[in-house]
Amino acid sequence: MQIGIFTETYKPTVNGVAVSVDTFKTELEKLGHKVYIFCPANQNAAKEEGVFRVPSFQWLGSTKNYPLALPGLTHISLADVPELDIIHCQHLSVMGRMGRHIAKEFKIPLVYTYHTLLTEYTHYIPLFGHFMKPLVIKISRNFANSADVVITPSPSIKRILQGWGVKKPIEVVPTGIYLENYSRSNPGPMKKHFNILDNQQVLLYVGRIAREKNIDFLLESFEHLQKNYPDVHLLLVGGGPEEKYWQDYVKKHQLTKYITFTGFLPKQEVNQIFGQVELFVFPSTTDTQGIVVVEALAAGTPVIAANYLGPADIITSGKDGFLTPLNKFDFTDRIMELLKEEKTWQYFSKNAQKKAKQYSAQRCAQRMESIYYGLTTHHQISKSIT
Repeated sequence: MQIGIFTETYKPTVNGVAVSVDTFKTELEKLGHKVYIFCPANQNAAKEEGVFRVPSFQWLGSTKNYPLALPGLTHISLADVPELDIIHCQHLSVMGRMGRHIAKEFKIPLVYTYHTLLTEYTHYIPLFGHFMKPLVIKISRNFANSADVVITPSPSIKRILQGWGVKKPIEVVPTGIYLENYSRSNPGPMKKHFNILDNQQVLLYVGRIAREKNIDFLLESFEHLQKNYPDVHLLLVGGGPEEKYWQDYVKKHQLTKYITFTGFLPKQEVNQIFGQVELFVFPSTTDTQGIVVVEALAAGTPVIAANYLGPADIITSGKDGFLTPLNKFDFTDRIMELLKEEKTWQYFSKNAQKKAKQYSAQRCAQRMESIYYGLTTHHQISKSIT
């Protein structure tokens, strides 16, 4: 098949959608398909065959290396691209609408992945954020209903879209990971590098340091935990708009010996850290999948997560991790239970690695391939009838 993927983010930009696109591209091409990427121009991008970039701009206040396609100035000539069998849009903004337009014009089956629960990001719109939610729901519903098939990374998001009035078929296909990149390893060098005491057990968070990730709950819970269980350390990997605020909070509350902000780290280093800590803690209530949760499981690291959306669809509470309400006492009690009970931790760790096998990159790509084949077959039958 000739597959066209239209996305607002692609490498070298690093975020969940860019990782998803790159992973599916790699695995689908291993299966014998040709994947073309249509995305915004990026001055830091290396030239790559099959990647078409359109004029872009840098949104004021956004992080570097995060260009967006310019509305009204985006044009792609398909003269150099073989006939596409499938168009797969990853966003409903400029690139997504371009992909939808081409699909309609050339009568190509259209797939749309709803990666992000957009209603939980309206707080970034000054003054009018709260009032934007109904409009965001309407735009999301209309774009999804213009596709032939909608993909969601978890069953929870499928149910939300159905509740919003999406009538088109919805398939659940998570983004897969490369299981071979994760394993248990000696934490000594990692502890030394981040000045963590040898006797401290380490909790890990990986993700944006931002409001939608519920960092306030995590740090307030850790503060309560540390008072009752002092030999513990929290490692926060990632950056974001609230990083400086929470660094100041940690200093003010005299927790610098127990909490470390690493900022952004190379992916290979983060992959190793997943297997060098005791527990992965994830307080987010907005993640549609939570790839980092699967990565922790693949490393044999049990997960304590808020019982919401994507992580709630991944974790089997009491077997490979714990799901808790947004209550710091419940959250910290579960953490202490696994930190204190070695046999229980070992049981959870083994189950975590077994669970992660369901999310291999190869398995998820095969699932996507079968959806593509079903669409193209139906499309060919419809064309022959007409």
